[in-house]
This record gives sequence, C-alpha cells and structure tokens, in this order.
Amino acid sequence: MDSGDCPICAKHRGEGPLMGPLVWEDEHCLVFHAPVGEDGTVFLGYLFVETRRHLPYSDWPGAPRGGTPAITELCKRLRTYF
Repeated sequence: MDSGDCPICAKHRGEGPLMGPLVWEDEHCLVFHAPVGEDGTVFLGYLFVETRRHLPYSDWPGAPRGGTPAITELCKRLRTYF
C-alpha cells in the first residue's frame, strides 16, 4: 500500500475522514481523539494511539512489538494529560 492510499497516513497528515484532534505526539506515536461522527456526536475520552511507522501486519511478520515496560511508560506519559 502506498502512503498516499493509506487512511492512517492521511490522518497523520491532517487529512481524511478519520482525522480527529491531535492530543499528543512524540517521535514514535501520535494520539488522536475520536472525530465527531456523521450524526454530530463524539465520545469524550475515546483515543487512538497510533505509531508513525506502520504497514499492513501481513507485510512485516517479524515486526518489533512494544513490551510491558514500553507500554507502561507510554501509559504513564499519557496519564498526565487526563
């Protein structure tokens, strides 16, 4: 998939229907709030944590995965914003 066709890449560029408010970012991840739905509703606190570097799962079976320490650290960092 070309990055121009990827809906997540479009979202990271600030484009497309998946775009919601950016809550936090660093060099590895972005955190977005859910966008307002077509009916005008939004669920407060509904967040999407996304990596900047991504591709279809089937294209990278040996991809590194965040272990417990990395995930715990990310949650601690995000907690300060709530």
